Amino acid sequence: MPSPPPSAAGVKIVHDAVGRPIALKSPGFAALLSWLVPGLGQMYQGRTGKGILFFLCIGGTFLFGLMVGGGRVAYASQLPITPSPVGFVQDRWPFLCQAGIGAFAIPAIVARQFEIQGKPPLPGELFRPPGLAGQGQFTTADGAGATVFHPDEFAQWNYELGYRFELGTIFTVIAGLLNILAVYDAHDGPLVLSERKPKSPKPSPDNAPEDPPT
Repeated sequence: MPSPPPSAAGVKIVHDAVGRPIALKSPGFAALLSWLVPGLGQMYQGRTGKGILFFLCIGGTFLFGLMVGGGRVAYASQLPITPSPVGFVQDRWPFLCQAGIGAFAIPAIVARQFEIQGKPPLPGELFRPPGLAGQGQFTTADGAGATVFHPDEFAQWNYELGYRFELGTIFTVIAGLLNILAVYDAHDGPLVLSERKPKSPKPSPDNAPEDPPT
C-alpha cells in the first residue's frame, strides 16, 4: 500500500480496498452529521454520491417503516427509565436501534417529555409515545360494531394495525442500525478487511522434496 500523502489540518487520510487515498474532512463533525441525517456527513466531506445513496436507502427504509406502521412505530416509551430488565428489553429495544438516526431520536425524546408533562404533542402527534393505563380510556370498534377495550394505547395500536405494527417496527429498526455503519464510514472511511496471506502447505511424505542424487 502506498504511503499516505500529507493531510491538512482536520483531514484524515484513509485508503479504499484498492489502495486509493480518501480524504475525510473533519471526521468527528462528519460522523455527527451522518448520525443526524443519513449520508449528510458524506456529503459534507465531498463524497456526494455515497451520501445521496445512504440518504435515499436508509432514510427511505425508515420512512417506509413509519408509513407501514401508521406513524406509530417510532417513539420513546414514557415508562420509567429503570424498570425490570425484562420490561426494559420489551419496551425499549426498538428505540435503542431506531436512535441510530438522530433526526428521529431527538424529537422522539422531546415528544416523550411533552407526553409525561401533559403538554400538547408535536405537530401531527409526531413520534408521540402510546398512553399508559390510567391516562384515558382506549377503545376500538370491531367489525361488528362492538366496543373493544384495551389496557393501554400500545395494545390499541397493535390491535388496530395488526401485523403492520411489527413490520413497520422492523423496517425502522433496520434503518437505525444501518445508519450506525454510515456514521462509522463518515468517521473512519470504508471498512477494508486486511488481506490474509495464503498459508504454505506443511511438508508431508507425499510432497517432501526428494534428496538430490549423489
